[in-house]
Amino acid sequence: MNIDHSVVLPDYKVIVNKLKQLRAILFCKVVSVRQLVQRSLTEFTNILLSF
Repeated sequence: MNIDHSVVLPDYKVIVNKLKQLRAILFCKVVSVRQLVQRSLTEFTNILLSF
């Protein structure tokens, strides 16, 4: 039984690309969440300081 490696490699590349895309999306989400948290923390601090 002879395995054709030219079929396996593109799949591997597709998987790697998908993983890279996922990592980029996750990174963007993490960054935006952190910005959101920082913003709400700043607003919260401002509200506390205004009292």
